Amino acid sequence: MGRLELRPALIALVVGLHFLPFAWAFKEHMFYTLGGVLVLFGGLGLLIGTQASALGAAVGSGVIMALILLTYSLGFFAPSVLLGKEELLKGGPEGRR
Repeated sequence: MGRLELRPALIALVVGLHFLPFAWAFKEHMFYTLGGVLVLFGGLGLLIGTQASALGAAVGSGVIMALILLTYSLGFFAPSVLLGKEELLKGGPEGRR
């Protein structure tokens, strides 16, 4: 019935993929970062193909996801941090036309 030991890596990959449409729909860069990292970890776990790699991908994904969400909650993905406060006050990069 397949390689059930790889299920944790597959779950990390699918969870990462599901964040990518969110990034586009909500125009939120954090979801690109979060989704990309989880896809990377899950994909590596599947490519290596061992139970240890699958579990490592799942645990690594969980830790990285927690760190990304922590940085998001502290405001590191806020527009003022990404653009710089001067650009935000001018209306963003479009304000320079």
